[in-house]
Amino acid sequence: MKKRQILIITVALLILTLIGATIFSFSKNDTEKTSNEQLVGNSNNPTPEKPSNPNNQENNKKWKLFQQIKEKLNSPEYVAVANDENIINDFPEGNIFLTEPSSENKGGIWEICPKFRKLACCFDDFEPNDLAELKETIERRNKEKLKNYYKQYRKFLQKIEKLGLYYYKDGGFPGKKSYGSIFEDGQWKYHVGFHSRKNGLIVNLWIEKGHPGAENFSFSSGVYQIDFEKPLKKEPGYNRYLVEIETKDWISIKPYPNFSF
Repeated sequence: MKKRQILIITVALLILTLIGATIFSFSKNDTEKTSNEQLVGNSNNPTPEKPSNPNNQENNKKWKLFQQIKEKLNSPEYVAVANDENIINDFPEGNIFLTEPSSENKGGIWEICPKFRKLACCFDDFEPNDLAELKETIERRNKEKLKNYYKQYRKFLQKIEKLGLYYYKDGGFPGKKSYGSIFEDGQWKYHVGFHSRKNGLIVNLWIEKGHPGAENFSFSSGVYQIDFEKPLKKEPGYNRYLVEIETKDWISIKPYPNFSF
């Protein structure tokens, strides 16, 4: 009887040992599997690879600046030209241009709108390949803008010639008194300048500074109806007309509303 009890106890211990070993084995395998997954990652959600070109990263400032200027240049609006008096203040050679490096500066890209405003402080703001692409794009798009501008500008001149009108350009500073100058008879003479076309030739109308008609003028870009008594004369040395209105001469200046062509 005693021998039988010892045998049963021995068998029970053996079974418990086998069960414990099996549980330990499963636990070890699960731990190793979890650890390996943490190291290599889940195969169903692979870790994204680093882009071959670092410029493609959205957080790259140089890339963003490059894209910003490129989008401006390639937009249809960049080469578009107005078909009304707004053409007077347009920039025929394009609103974006660059200055090459020199001994005084590193070179940069500028935008006119209409005052000078710098887009990029220097060429160092761009990767070399991006800068080369911008230079090519600026040159190409500005040529397109210039072509479109002169096509519209000829229509503009034809219309003001037909109506006998003049235009004034304020250079982006409406209301600010601005005078042109010419050195004549040993002294500087200052004037307000208007422009038109007659018989296919440009007409420059200069009103002497201090003339009541000029001083009461709004100094704003636009198209004007101007009447005066002095005759048109060819400007010496140029194939164009020049009329110089002195303070003693009569002149009338009135804005021409709703001009378009």
